[in-house]
Amino acid sequence: GITIASAATYCSWKSMGVDHHMNLIDTPGHVDFTIEVERSLRVLDGAVMICCGVGGVQSQTVTVDRQMKRYEVPRIVFINKMDR
Repeated sequence: GITIASAATYCSWKSMGVDHHMNLIDTPGHVDFTIEVERSLRVLDGAVMICCGVGGVQSQTVTVDRQMKRYEVPRIVFINKMDR
């Protein structure tokens, strides 16, 4: 299925006596939600772009990558489903 709205949550952990907090935002990847993705990108310190190893790079993947470049969001790409 697809995410039809941005979902937000957080995680916290302690490492070597230091508290760490991370806010997570899951945005829709569908073209109909481009504006919602744009809004989310404005508040990010970094991003993980998750791509499907089976379906390959989709046109909206390229669009979101361009949006991240426009807002200068540092990112890494994670490719899932590589075991298929």
